[in-house]
Amino acid sequence: MDNQSLLPDNFSTALRLQNCRKALRYAHKDFECLTK
Repeated sequence: MDNQSLLPDNFSTALRLQNCRKALRYAHKDFECLTK
């Protein structure tokens, strides 16, 4: 049961990373302001 509960978390985390990358592309300037 533990393994099955871990898989969805890893999958959702991967989707979040992809969404972050897409957001950085569209709001790259905003990201630069945050990093400075």
